[in-house]
Amino acid sequence: GWEGGPLHDPVTVAYLIDPTVLTVKPMHCEIDIRSVMSYGRTNCDSFGYNGKEPNVDVAVDIDVEKFWDIIEAGLRRYDNA
Repeated sequence: GWEGGPLHDPVTVAYLIDPTVLTVKPMHCEIDIRSVMSYGRTNCDSFGYNGKEPNVDVAVDIDVEKFWDIIEAGLRRYDNA
């Protein structure tokens, strides 16, 4: 039901170029390697229920216009090279 597909790698590169493209929230995350219920899943405690200190910043929003501006600028630089 989304208007477009996820672009994980380009978003990561855009964030490295300009960190303001993403809104991040510190939270505690763990990758489940033991239970049956969520094996292999990255579980993020966005509300702090487990009382553990945040160990990662998780992207919770993106400035879509800024993201596409970064992508377009990169393509233009490649075209002019």
